[in-house]
Amino acid sequence: MMRALLVVVGLWSGATLAETIVPLTIGGHVIRVAVDDRYVRSSEKQPSMFAVSSAAMPPTNRLIEQFVSASDAKRMLLGQPIADDYVQVQSLRDAEGTDISAAEWASVRPTMVRQLGGVDMDKLAKPMQSGMDKRMSESSGADVAMKFGKLGKPAIYGNQPESVRFAMLLPITATINGQARQVQLECAGAITVLNKRLVYIYDYRMLRPEDKNMLAVRAALDHFVDRAEALNAAVATNSTR
Repeated sequence: MMRALLVVVGLWSGATLAETIVPLTIGGHVIRVAVDDRYVRSSEKQPSMFAVSSAAMPPTNRLIEQFVSASDAKRMLLGQPIADDYVQVQSLRDAEGTDISAAEWASVRPTMVRQLGGVDMDKLAKPMQSGMDKRMSESSGADVAMKFGKLGKPAIYGNQPESVRFAMLLPITATINGQARQVQLECAGAITVLNKRLVYIYDYRMLRPEDKNMLAVRAALDHFVDRAEALNAAVATNSTR
């Protein structure tokens, strides 16, 4: 049950004491992200958890990696709710083998902003739910049903040359083997290009009473994405020398 609940709970701390540079491969290209040393790669440390999260992806997307705190990995083994957030790095399957130059990204970004700002997430979520339930149930070995509350449209809060950033609240009812749990997740996301690959990065945080305007989850996402963009820009610069 706790494995299936991974996708509906979380909190990320923006403070970074020490970090590890993690290479990830998308369409034959290596991108680099910097991860707080408190965090682990779930594909390596919690493969069953990673499999459930992968099953929750729409067919168009691939989960490249999911980062969860080591303390939360232990909590899940003990059947306890997780307390920290998690970060997902995703790719668009159809675009994985396509090189995207800075000029191409600059030309498509305005259109992407318009399309993203107009997305009705409620209409988008409904046809996805049944397929997601089936995939998650098969992956976890439990009877899983996910139901989204009112989602609305993503709020774009960052539109800059390197990336488009947005945030939204995700009210979710997860029913696992007949036991229902309601959660509200803050989600901040970014669409960016790292080493010529289109990358989607998401940070999820459990809604807390003291949270205002999703500032904490936005700050955490910004920190992660800013570091990733800087790391990959440095690699691109060095490779041309």
